[in-house]
Amino acid sequence: MLVQWSEALEATVKEPPEKPTKAKKVLNVAKGLVQTKLKRRKGENLMPAKARKKTQEEDTISTIPEVDKRYIAEIVLVREPLDKNIPAGIFVYRDSTGSFTFEDRNPGCEADIETLMEGDLSISDELGGTTFISVNESPKEWVINSVLSNEFSGNPYGIERVYNLDEAE
Repeated sequence: MLVQWSEALEATVKEPPEKPTKAKKVLNVAKGLVQTKLKRRKGENLMPAKARKKTQEEDTISTIPEVDKRYIAEIVLVREPLDKNIPAGIFVYRDSTGSFTFEDRNPGCEADIETLMEGDLSISDELGGTTFISVNESPKEWVINSVLSNEFSGNPYGIERVYNLDEAE
């Protein structure tokens, strides 16, 4: 009985695998390349299933059409810190039509804001230089950068915030 146990034990003990030589490594690489070429000829997908799924999702995401944006800058008559700011209007730029409009919310401020709208924005940088943005040449940049401009720095009008929305909303 002991002999049978020792023989069974010896059969279950595996010998350590021998180290592959350079020739065996090269042979294994060559076999792998041949198998890969055969799979490509058959039209099999070589990517793992998880990677294939991710790629398909990325393809789906990349084919979603770009939605046109609407850029909005809210103008306020600055009264803080003594009183609340008074909404004066909004600038709107639409990508879909390329149109730039002003929608007033306070008729008393409309003329002043329309006068400011006709001119260029001046934006000062930290080195003392000034950049000008023309409403006629690039209305989108004009609306986006109006929050940084000297014209709407709070004397008496300021840009409370600039944000964008999808045209679908």
